[in-house]
Amino acid sequence: MTPKQFISKAKAILKEHKCQLTDPFMRDGQYKKLTLFGTIQITLSGESMTSVFMRFDDDFKKEEFKKKFNTSGINLNSYKWNIHSHDKAWALQELENRLHNLLN
Repeated sequence: MTPKQFISKAKAILKEHKCQLTDPFMRDGQYKKLTLFGTIQITLSGESMTSVFMRFDDDFKKEEFKKKFNTSGINLNSYKWNIHSHDKAWALQELENRLHNLLN
């Protein structure tokens, strides 16, 4: 999968989950979504190392989040919950799973 294909598929996932485009002037756009655990900011990067930068805003409900999710992948001080992988298909599935679980 090319970086451009990854970005296109990731944007489709964000659209499906009704994430709001907040900065269309960033290279691949910046999005946000109000979840059960607070507002999360999402920025995409599809280069050779695929990254989905995810960070909760100050309204993050940390204690509720810890009850539902394994916290080994999130920085509970900065509220960053990024996805980094050379496997673009895995990164897309992880984005889909996280958004689904954050909203349900």
